[in-house]
Amino acid sequence: MELKRTLQGTLLCLFIFLVYSEDTETKSSRRRRCRCKKYIEKISKDIDSRLQAFESRFEQYLTHSPNALSNVTSDLILDQNGLKIDSLTVDMNKTREILQKESYTLRQLKENMYTQEMSVDSLTENFKSLDFIVRNLTMVVEKLETSMRNKIDKAPRTMRHKPKRNKPELYPKDCDEVYQSGGMKYLGDYYIMVQPEKAKSPFKCVCKIIDGAGWTVIQRRQDGRENFSRNWEDYKNGFGDLQNEFWLGNEKIHQLTTQGDYKLKIDMEDMDGKKWYAEYDRFQVSDERDLYRLHVNGYHGTAGDSLTPYWRTHDGMPFSTRDRDNDKRFYDNCAEDYGGGWWYNDCYESHLNGKYYHNGSHNDYFVRNGIQWNSIHAYSSLNFVEIMIKPTDNTKLPNDI
Repeated sequence: MELKRTLQGTLLCLFIFLVYSEDTETKSSRRRRCRCKKYIEKISKDIDSRLQAFESRFEQYLTHSPNALSNVTSDLILDQNGLKIDSLTVDMNKTREILQKESYTLRQLKENMYTQEMSVDSLTENFKSLDFIVRNLTMVVEKLETSMRNKIDKAPRTMRHKPKRNKPELYPKDCDEVYQSGGMKYLGDYYIMVQPEKAKSPFKCVCKIIDGAGWTVIQRRQDGRENFSRNWEDYKNGFGDLQNEFWLGNEKIHQLTTQGDYKLKIDMEDMDGKKWYAEYDRFQVSDERDLYRLHVNGYHGTAGDSLTPYWRTHDGMPFSTRDRDNDKRFYDNCAEDYGGGWWYNDCYESHLNGKYYHNGSHNDYFVRNGIQWNSIHAYSSLNFVEIMIKPTDNTKLPNDI
């Protein structure tokens, strides 16, 4: 019995030593000890059963042959114990490998969980920062909205629904501005939209290059296709064809000539083909309230001065038409007698809106109702006339308007 107890104690100490010697991981030692206890209890029960069998057999052999039994017992104990130790060693090695694998897997899982926890913590912090920014922006927007509503409520009702105005399109104020900006480079007629400073809307006019300047054409006579015996409104607004005969319009001429100092040029041709010209250094037309009154001076040219002569000058005269008699003749209407609107005195020394005569001769020698410039031909009509204006060269002139 003492041998049995001695062997059993020795084997138990050996197994416990093997189990504890393999446990090197401090974090998982508790879990391994728990598993080893189960193995130790199982092995202890197996050893008890085997030792009980061995004890019964040993007693049988002891009664027959003590010496033989002693040898056999010694060999048997050694053999059985060796087998058990080898078997348990194999089992413990396998168990140790399993535990090591499980321990490595647990460590990996723990590291992954730690990484995920860090990522989640980082995302949480980011979300907190974004939430803080969004809250601040929301507060700013709410303050701005409240401020705008207060301003709208305090604004006058007439301004709340004020329509948006498109940026107005810019037009040149006259033909010379187009020329100076490089828009006119070749001789000939240009048809350009202009808008003087006082004009509410642009209008089309004929532009020409003469003597290195851009001139705006305000009248043309050339073939008699246009009737110039018209009323006040027609002369006010203008009529005719810009490519043929026309009158630009008193209102447009007023807008052009009152935005600065302008000069006048008149090109003329008689029925014999001879050409003449007259220039005036200052030219201006007043507004309708002043009856489109003419202001002109500073003649020079080849045609002679039939616009500002000493007798019956047209300077300072209001405009007259057949339905608006503004001339100085008391007993009749010059525009009605001679046809066409003009700045009549009593009645004229020039009248460039008269009737067009293709052969130049009047129907009545004493009724000179043709296109007249008396210093050229007092009793015959002109074949061609073109009246133009442009800004002056800013030279000081006598009798400034």
